[in-house]
Amino acid sequence: MATHTVNRRSGGEGDLELPADVVDSLLASPARRRMLRQLRNAGEPMPVDDLAAAVAASAADAGSPDADEDGVPTDRRRARADIYQHHLPRLMETGVVAFDSRLGTVEFVGGPGLTARLDEEP
Repeated sequence: MATHTVNRRSGGEGDLELPADVVDSLLASPARRRMLRQLRNAGEPMPVDDLAAAVAASAADAGSPDADEDGVPTDRRRARADIYQHHLPRLMETGVVAFDSRLGTVEFVGGPGLTARLDEEP
C-alpha cells in the first residue's frame, strides 16, 4: 500500500508546462475544472473529502438534486468517488496535482499555461 504518492516535476511547484492538447483534455471535464480551480484557490494541500464537498456544493448551486447541467455530482459521496476513480488518476498522471495518500490530501501543482486557461474557461 502506498503511503505517499507525489507527482511533481523537478524544479519545484509551478514550473510544469503542458502541451495545449493535454490542457484541453484536462479542462474538457467540468468536474475537473471545478476541482482544479478549488485546489488552485486553496493554495495549500486540501483533504479529498473537503474537495469533494466543495465540488458537490458548487454543482448543487446549479439547482439539480443529483448533478448539475454538466453532469457534476451534487452528492458529496458521489463526488468523492468520482474524484478518486476518474479525475485524480488523470491529474496525477499529468503532474498537475500532488496527492498524499497517507494524509488524503491533494495540492495544485499546475503551471502557468494551465493556470491561465483555468481563468479563461467557463
